[in-house]
Order: sequence, then C-alpha cells, then structure tokens
Amino acid sequence: MPTNTGKAENKEAAKPLKHGEKLAVSLPAPTARGKEQVAMEWNRVMEKFNFNCKMWLELNGEKVFGDGPCDILQRVERTGSLRQAAAEINMSYSQAWRLIRSLEKELDAPLLIKRAGGERGGGSQLTPQAGELIQSYQSFRKAARLALRQIFHEHFPR
Repeated sequence: MPTNTGKAENKEAAKPLKHGEKLAVSLPAPTARGKEQVAMEWNRVMEKFNFNCKMWLELNGEKVFGDGPCDILQRVERTGSLRQAAAEINMSYSQAWRLIRSLEKELDAPLLIKRAGGERGGGSQLTPQAGELIQSYQSFRKAARLALRQIFHEHFPR
C-alpha cells in the first residue's frame, strides 16, 4: 500500500476502498501542457491496485471445498486429531465433525480414518482420497493464482 505523504489531498487516497465504494480521482483538466501530468496522475492511481482472488471447488453449483476445509484437513494430518485441529482455529469439535461428514457425503468418499479413544486416546488420519484432494486443490490454486497474477499485470502494468 502506498505510504501517506502527509498532504491533505493524499490522506483519503491512502485508505483502502470498502466493498462497493468507488475510487474518486481529481485530475486536472487536460491542456496541451497538462496531458502528460494527467497520464502521470492516472499511473499513480493504477499503481494502487493489488490483485486478490478467492477460489473454491463446486459440485452441482454448490461450494464443497476451499481454503477452510483444506486447512482443517492439513491440521488433522499434522496433529493426528480432528479435535486438536479444530481447537487450533477456534472451531468447536462438533462443527469440525459436521464439516467433515458434509464433505464426505458431498464427495461420496471418506476423508478421515477415525480411531476410537481409549487408554492412549483416539485420533484421526487422512485417507488417501483426502491427501489427493489436498494436493490437487493446492496445485490448482497455485497455478491459477500465477496465471491470474500474470493477467492482472498485463492489464495493470506497474
């Protein structure tokens, strides 16, 4: 984000836009001498844009997998526990369990192998399908972001 130069007219420009808010730019009226200045001002406006996108996978028009479910599955893989994975992101165990069951139903594939508690405690591990889903989603996400970033820079050069 551009640094604030301290000038009164630049304080508003340094604030990020809110959803639906329009960018208001006050440019000098073009004159023979001022056209270059107008172009320079516009370039400064264009430099303020950044690129971001959110991706997910859908089935039958419904979102079924994205960053959140991918994150919880990765945490289960690392911790060996759905309860611990949920706690790390301040999600209740029951909410995490409903998420996993919903995903398994929508994908028609098991994602976790659950071990019942006991003396050594229970736990969870990912199924091969869950591991493949995570790997494919992350690979797709990375490739898509790189392609979109290239397109962004083609349309908004710096």
